[in-house]
Amino acid sequence: MNITKDLIEDDFPASCFALKHELSHIKNNDTFNSYLLASITGVGLFILNPFQLGFLPLIFQVNVISLVVYSKFNQWRESRADDFAIRNSTHEELLGGRRFFVSQQIQGLGEQKINRSLGNFIKYTSSGDDRLDFLHPSLSSGVYKIEMELSGRSIHFNSDEELKKTKDFYYLP
Repeated sequence: MNITKDLIEDDFPASCFALKHELSHIKNNDTFNSYLLASITGVGLFILNPFQLGFLPLIFQVNVISLVVYSKFNQWRESRADDFAIRNSTHEELLGGRRFFVSQQIQGLGEQKINRSLGNFIKYTSSGDDRLDFLHPSLSSGVYKIEMELSGRSIHFNSDEELKKTKDFYYLP
């Protein structure tokens, strides 16, 4: 995530939530683990090729399966980082995280209508749910987890007021 000076100035609680999310990646050594998993998958498939395909089809098969394993692992690690940030955030930071996810949903809906490329297509789940990219869980799952945590803490918020703040902080129409 790109935590800019503007995000810190405009929505400080959201930037704190984002930093906690990123700290989880550091704590769990996620970057190294994701590349290690993809490499092990690729080498394992290359060595244990059950179909004895020719070299080029084998390379294609290894790349496709490695990409699927890599993307599923990354969705899991991103979800785990969200869970860490949710558990360790104040209610203001949770609301900031919710605002960030909602802003991405609003921007994504506009993109979906305008841009019909393959790269944009794989940002959406089969149910039409949106995500930052195919390596992340859906944005609505992040919103849902934050809302469940706020509910569990008996913290109530005004959805309309939060939507107005989201539009103000992220310069949305």
